[in-house]
Amino acid sequence: RSRCDPDSEFPEPGGALCYRKCRPGYTSDGVTLCWKSLFDVYSRGAGVHRSCQLGEVEESALCYAPCPSGFVGVGPVCWKPCNASAYPFYAVDYGAMCCATADACNRQMFAMA
Repeated sequence: RSRCDPDSEFPEPGGALCYRKCRPGYTSDGVTLCWKSLFDVYSRGAGVHRSCQLGEVEESALCYAPCPSGFVGVGPVCWKPCNASAYPFYAVDYGAMCCATADACNRQMFAMA
């Protein structure tokens, strides 16, 4: 028989003490903690990371909106690729930067750092 009064503010037994009941929608650990599962991702199993929503792109275990058509991107940043036929003086593609030569891009990168 529990020594905790079921009509009191602390009706739940836990070891030698009595605790409050968890609020509706919360789960007890059987002693002192109550928690609410906020996401359905906990049922994925051990070692399985959360997957992206429909229409999102996954990169390095993070989810992002896809880049617009004709753009490329890394993470949350999108840019147009260099167009050597339209801009022959800026034919070297350095990610989000187009340069005339790789050396010019390196100088620009160091100047920004």
